[in-house]
Amino acid sequence: MKKKGGNKLRVCVDYRDLNARTFKNHFPLLFISTIVDEVAGKKLDSFMDGYSRYNQVSITHEDWHKTAFTSPWGTFVYIVMPFGLCNALATFQTVMTYVFSELLRKLMVVFIDDFSTQTS
Repeated sequence: MKKKGGNKLRVCVDYRDLNARTFKNHFPLLFISTIVDEVAGKKLDSFMDGYSRYNQVSITHEDWHKTAFTSPWGTFVYIVMPFGLCNALATFQTVMTYVFSELLRKLMVVFIDDFSTQTS
């Protein structure tokens, strides 16, 4: 654990062993050139950054034990997706594609945790 600004602790868990045994989610991420093409010629209304993006995605109860880590204060598990999992980006992009499916490529572009809305 490392000290962070404001005297808070930052938890850094090494998930290399878990990632090596994880079936990879190969959800296709957009190329930056595709995003530029999508917004070209349109008025950009807003650009938002999805703060704490992965922490918005729940982990199923039966998988909580896979995220376990031990600290001087006890053993803990994550119930939301932590930073460091190999499928975090693809999983978050999958969720955002599903949530905003009706708006994508019409009024909105989503790239992982960056959201832009536009009008013609």
